[in-house]
Amino acid sequence: MIGYGNGWTKGASQPANSFFDPSEEIGALVIRFARNVHFQIKDGKNQDLVKVMSSELLPLLKKQDGFRDEVMLLDGRHGVAISMWEDRKTLDRYSATVYPDLVSKLTPFIDGAPKVETFEVPLTTLSH
Repeated sequence: MIGYGNGWTKGASQPANSFFDPSEEIGALVIRFARNVHFQIKDGKNQDLVKVMSSELLPLLKKQDGFRDEVMLLDGRHGVAISMWEDRKTLDRYSATVYPDLVSKLTPFIDGAPKVETFEVPLTTLSH
């Protein structure tokens, strides 16, 4: 079997390591963590939420060390915002310092407190 340096071995059905390490890919965008924020949108506030997210919050996210990408998903009144991060340290710093201010800006558009989940990202096709 031949090792490719990206966790895969020729002839193997799965990576040699338990998780694929995206930092081993030359020129790849390094994403190791994803933060999912689930929220309920107030009636009639979908467009306002998207406007504030794109004009105020996304520019702020882009300034954060370690931030890589953001995806917002909406289905009626339910929403999920998924942010991708290079490493846990910068994600934790953002969570402690910037995230509380972002949530306060969303308060006029969402019901209750958002539910936050953090995941490791063993594989992605995102690249810039």
